[in-house]
Amino acid sequence: MLDKTQGFVLGTVPYNDHSQFVHIYTQKFGKMSFKVSVFAKRSKKAQQQKLMFHPMTKLELDILHSETSDLHQIKDATLLSSPLSLGMDNQYKFSQCLYIAELLDKTIKEIEQNQMLWDFISNSLEVLYLTDGDSSNFHLLFTAKLCMPLGFGIDLSEYQHGMQFDLQEGCFTAESIYHPYYLNSVSAEYLFKLLSSDYADMANLKLNGNERSIMLDILMAYLRLHIPEIGELKSIDVLKTIYS
Repeated sequence: MLDKTQGFVLGTVPYNDHSQFVHIYTQKFGKMSFKVSVFAKRSKKAQQQKLMFHPMTKLELDILHSETSDLHQIKDATLLSSPLSLGMDNQYKFSQCLYIAELLDKTIKEIEQNQMLWDFISNSLEVLYLTDGDSSNFHLLFTAKLCMPLGFGIDLSEYQHGMQFDLQEGCFTAESIYHPYYLNSVSAEYLFKLLSSDYADMANLKLNGNERSIMLDILMAYLRLHIPEIGELKSIDVLKTIYS
């Protein structure tokens, strides 16, 4: 069945010398996998394909949506936006896009429409592209706020100064915690301030490189407790190096 939808490219996986798998998060059908041909490296088609399937590129897609297989076909694709338009000289935003693509590829499993998640990703990327000021905290806010459309957002309404944060239960608490998955009151306050912020306020979060690295580790620990199969993200080391 031929369908039209938009999608964000999450990543590619080589299959053989002539084909590769492309993971795309689509607006209508959730996460989908496509098998596409690979052209000779120096050909014009290969350069166009590299641009088209770069992580976090947004595409307009005509697809053959299979009802019996996990692999689908792309009949036509039109480029709508790409991180490459930021320019390779903007290593900060460029690296954040690579991180976001890898994070989404590891965390999104659903093969059905989730308009809340799609809108969150679309709106967030638009903010990143249009932000002229300091965006060094963008990936932290994106990771923290991603938890809500994934189904395990953190309730801030009960927070009071001095509370700890239970990573396992996903809540702030003044009660004793009898397992190792928690944040002390200092780290919990940092988390609360981060979650209370919006993209418009991200430049006001005064975090140095070490604090930013710690916050990212905390957020990833929380995600792994809810999605254990995430594993390690290669792009995190790049982010930490750039923002150190």
